[in-house]
Amino acid sequence: MTAPARTLLIGSRGQLGSDLRRVWDGELVSFAHDELDVCDRDQTHAVIANTAPQLVINTAAYHRVDDCEENGGRAFEVNALGAKNVADAAREAAAAVIFISTDYVFPGDKGSPYTETDTPMPLNVYGASKLAGEHLVRLSNPRHYIVRSSSLFGVAGASGKGGNFVETMLRQAKAGEPLRVVDDQVSTPTLTYDLAGKLQELAATGRYGLYHVTNSRLHAGANVENLAAMPAQLVNPQVGVDDVLYVNEISCRLGRNHLQFLAFEAIPNHRGHEA
Repeated sequence: MTAPARTLLIGSRGQLGSDLRRVWDGELVSFAHDELDVCDRDQTHAVIANTAPQLVINTAAYHRVDDCEENGGRAFEVNALGAKNVADAAREAAAAVIFISTDYVFPGDKGSPYTETDTPMPLNVYGASKLAGEHLVRLSNPRHYIVRSSSLFGVAGASGKGGNFVETMLRQAKAGEPLRVVDDQVSTPTLTYDLAGKLQELAATGRYGLYHVTNSRLHAGANVENLAAMPAQLVNPQVGVDDVLYVNEISCRLGRNHLQFLAFEAIPNHRGHEA
């Protein structure tokens, strides 16, 4: 199966959206958040119907984890009901849909990478809202790719977060500021450029379903300085920081069984080689 002839991208100015615009083959019609609000059902249906795509990629998300705890209604409005609006509109336009989800749908206590067959059990509002989005996308459009990834970072930085974690660490280190990071959380930082390339490959398969897509190398929070040879003396590891609402997300690693079933090569880590 070949890649879709016309693809509609929602969230074009975010980290992932920016890299999708860089790598995507074929016609890509892009909308930023201020141009298309997924929470506006009528607008979403009208834009997708008028564009007539074969595929819709929904990267829109309310992803400030701490804020989700304080604004649960908004989290579910964007991450669940907004996802449903997009999936419904795509179905009515005879289009497939890609929904970007997260490792936060898992509690992080398994002790080994989570696979697509593991039962989700989110510990916070953000994870619960994204899991609800997964269910609604699955119900709304049988032609769906639900893609869970982890700790995204990209050149564009996360809109609404003031950049990405790596950029924040580099900026503070260059300013000589001590870095306070947790060292009891393990994740798989995933470069959005790499993820964008895998989404292109996946969209060409026509094999709808649930996928875990991440880079290969695992990192604890306090070890990320090694990515840029950051002076270790600047780093002050924090275990169980009280003001981090999602501190129990200690080991959200995603296995990639379904990609392997499709005979895809694993994404190498962002330094260009397998972990």
